[in-house]
This record gives sequence, C-alpha cells and structure tokens, in this order.
Amino acid sequence: MTFTRARIAATDVELQGRQNDGSILSTRSPRTTWSQHLKSLTPKLRLPLAILAGAAITAGTTYALVKHVQHLIANAQVSSDPSVWRNKARDDGYGACYSGCNNCHDMSFAYNACEKTARAIAPGIDCNGTNMWNWANRYPTECLEALGVIYKAEALTRKKQTYRNQLAVIILTIIAGVLGAIIVYRLWGRWFPAHPASPRWPSAPPPYIASTFPSRPKPRRKWPFFWRTAATASFLGRSHAYPCWGFSSNADQYFTHTNNTISGVVHGWTSSCHSVSYVCGSTCTSSCSSGPNGGGTTTTCTPDICYRDEEDEPPIFFVNWTLPRVQECGFKLVDNVESEVNLRIAHPLIERNWKVKISVDRYNLTDVTDPAVLCLWDIGNH
Repeated sequence: MTFTRARIAATDVELQGRQNDGSILSTRSPRTTWSQHLKSLTPKLRLPLAILAGAAITAGTTYALVKHVQHLIANAQVSSDPSVWRNKARDDGYGACYSGCNNCHDMSFAYNACEKTARAIAPGIDCNGTNMWNWANRYPTECLEALGVIYKAEALTRKKQTYRNQLAVIILTIIAGVLGAIIVYRLWGRWFPAHPASPRWPSAPPPYIASTFPSRPKPRRKWPFFWRTAATASFLGRSHAYPCWGFSSNADQYFTHTNNTISGVVHGWTSSCHSVSYVCGSTCTSSCSSGPNGGGTTTTCTPDICYRDEEDEPPIFFVNWTLPRVQECGFKLVDNVESEVNLRIAHPLIERNWKVKISVDRYNLTDVTDPAVLCLWDIGNH
C-alpha cells in the first residue's frame, strides 16, 4: 500500500514536471465548421451575383422584345384590295406629277412624283408621267396597277420598319440590367458585409471656429477683345440662298397667245432667302483667383449667336425671270384672262429650277398638242 501511494505521487510529480518543462502539451486546435466557411464565402459572391442578375434581366427582356418584334414583322399586312393601290397611284403618283401642288413648300414635289411613275413597268406602255402629261388617257389601267404594286410594297416596308424601330427599346433593357445589378450588389453588401462594423458611441462634434474671409473686389465683366469692339453692332454673316415663303405676296402674270387662242399664267409663290447671324445675348462664366491682395472673381462673357431668314428676291423676281421664255413661245403679256387657267404645264423641273408654276387653259386646239404649249413645256429643259 505504501508502495502504491509513493508510485502514484511520483507519477504525479513526474507529469507535472514534464508539463512545466513544456515537453508535453495537451492543446487541441478548434475545428472549423461549414457555417464559418459559408460566412466567409458569401461576401465574395457579391460582385458575381450582381453581374449575373443584371445579365439575366437584360437577356430575358431583350429576348422577349426581339421575339415580339419578329412576330409583328412576320404577320405585318397592308390592304390586299387592288383598287386601294390603284387610287393611290392615280392620286399620289400621276395626279401629283400632272398637277403639282398649290403653293407647297416642296419644290421637288412634282419631280419626285414623276420619278416614281417612271419606275412602273407595264408591257407595251411607257408609264413615265413626264411623257404622258398631254395624252388623252393619262391614267392607263396597266400603269396604275404597276405603280400600285410599288406603293403597296413601300407601305409594307414602312410598316415593318415601324416595328423594327421598337428594337430601340433594347437600350432600356440594358439600363434595367445595370440598375438590377447595382441593386443586388448593394443589398448583398448589406446582408452579408465583408467586415461587420462594431458598434460605436457617437462622438462629439468638433468645436465651432468662426473663420474670417478677406474682402473681395467687385466682379468685373470682361468681354473678349473682338466683342468689346463689335458687341454693340449686329454680327451679320450670309449663307447660300435657299427657297423660303411668307415674306412677300404671291405674284401672277397672265399671258395669251398672239392669235388669242391659248391663255395662261405664270404663278410665283417662292422667295429666295439667306440666313443671317447676329448677336442676341451673352453667356457669362465666373472664375475665382487668388493673389497677394486676397484674390478676386473674374467674369468672362461670350456672345450668343442667333439666326434669322432674310429675303433676297421676292416671288415677282422669279416670275419676271421666266417671262422672256414665255414670250419666246409666241405669247404676249396681259393684265387678265377670261378663261380658267388650271392645266399645269407638267414638266417636273419648272418648279424645281425656275421656282414658278405655268398653267394654261387648254393644251390643244385640235387632236394634237399645240406647238406653243410644247414650247412652254420645253422651258423645264433649260
């Protein structure tokens, strides 16, 4: 019994000595759990998940939009009634080519209409309205049908284009994807912060210190040298002439043939204008500068340039410019005529080049076009 106690005591003393010497250490490393791994991983998923969310929003909405537009284009339709397009060819094609327009602002209105009629192809018939203007049957059915096909195809193309224009909304889907990515990025950062902030006691605000600013001189308006010398006068600059309307009244000059058989009128409604620039105000910017005397503020102003139309030549100028050509065709100028002059000389370049409209009361006295009328038509070739 004595031996056992002594042995136990010796063993305890030996173990304690070994522990004190550091030769035996009974430390155990703590085990890392899955929850700790997930907690450290979730903040790193912030940016990838935000990008995936934004891409999903953009891809999903873009796909739906494209499929919708493709469905609309595939099922786009216009009227299938041939009479609709024949009437359109008669009014917008040949009618515009023959009659032109009344005081319209498009000097190429008749030219464009005649050019479209030249695209109509019918077997054995010249469908160009420029060549048919003086025919007894100026609206052949074959040409109306051929031109109607062109108008129908253009209407269908325009309708499909309006559907394609809806694809511009794709820019909104991209913006929606970017906003979605930003929202996910911020929410994820709040839900799973990478470095949780420890609570802090509110600190006292810094003491108020009254600051004194040096007095500054009164801002001085400074104009550039050129405008200091010419700001009071209008700065005028002329551009190339172009047609304009509404400055002067319309002008009419009647004429009749020397044998008093055919009468007509030269009608002018277009003026020639140029653009004039002038100073209509100023835009000023201020800048602060520092110096030995406390600095100051410098204001620099630049002029605002505005533009307006000014008339060069009134409509009567173009009428008088055309009259010598009319007189060369055997007509004399008169103050008025008794007949109704409503048949336009249907050359598409008269309005475009001469800025006037020539009309007569009849094309022929017999079954052929009168040579004087053909002479008037030839004015468009010059």
